[in-house]
This record gives sequence, structure tokens and C-alpha cells, in this order.
Amino acid sequence: MTSPDSNQDNGVDVQLTDFERGELARKDWLLLELIEIVEVARGSLVLPVTLTVGGLQISGGLTTGRRYFDALAAQIQGAGGNAGASLLATLATQVDNLGKEAYGRVDGAPEADEVKPRPNVLQRTFVHLQDARVFVSGSTVQGGTGTMWRGKIASVDGLFFGQTM
Repeated sequence: MTSPDSNQDNGVDVQLTDFERGELARKDWLLLELIEIVEVARGSLVLPVTLTVGGLQISGGLTTGRRYFDALAAQIQGAGGNAGASLLATLATQVDNLGKEAYGRVDGAPEADEVKPRPNVLQRTFVHLQDARVFVSGSTVQGGTGTMWRGKIASVDGLFFGQTM
């Protein structure tokens, strides 16, 4: 029999730390695994999901943190036209660098100096969606083709596969 402080993994008792037990209680293990699958695929896989967060439905494609930061940097770079262009370019570069630091390159194998140990799945904090649309009580708050969206994994109340139209 397995104690509450351990997990049975292929017949081997794996002891969980206090941190891991707490994270498993706060975060959906299935969502964590889906995020891990997408991150390991390094941008070659986008999973259609709809998340329930505080009464809202957020529907989009589960994507990597790196793709989120690339899109955010591009959005900042394109904002404001010519007004403050150099400031926006600097901000976009800083956001891009934050994404590279946190997630490495978008596609393909990382450069030798970009190889970082994979984080423990339970240490993941954020979920990223592309082409996200937000629905409240059946009405679209953010519609059209959608936007990039980032939210706390611990705030997700539920999920289903597929996107709400």
C-alpha cells in the first residue's frame, strides 16, 4: 500500500516532497502534463483547449512560453506606429530577451549555451494560449482571430480538449 506521502511509479515508490504535495493539490496534473508535452515539442505542437478560469472560458491553442514571448515582443514592436518607436523597440527587445532566458529558442534544438535543465513539471507556473478567445456567459469578450493569453496554472478551475467557437 502506498502512503499519502509517496507515489507509485512503475511499481517503485517515489517519495514526494512537501513542495510537490502542495503543488499537486493546487495544480491540475493533467494540465501540467499537457504543458510539458507542448514545451518539449518546442513549438511543433499546439493543442486546442478551453480553460475555465474564475467563471470565464478561455479557448485557444496551448502553446509554448517562448512563442508567447515572441508574439508579445512582436506586438509591442508594432504598437504605436512611429510615436516612441525606439522606446517600443527597446521594450520589445527586453521582452524577447526575457522569453529567451526563461524558455530558450522557439524551434529546434537549443544552442550549446542555451541548454538548461528541464524544470520539474510541478514548478511550472503559467499556461500560454495562442489565438485565445475569452467567453463569459456564452458571449465573446475577446473574439475575432484571438490573441496571445497567459494565466496562472493554479487559477485554472477546469479544462476540456477542443476550442469553443
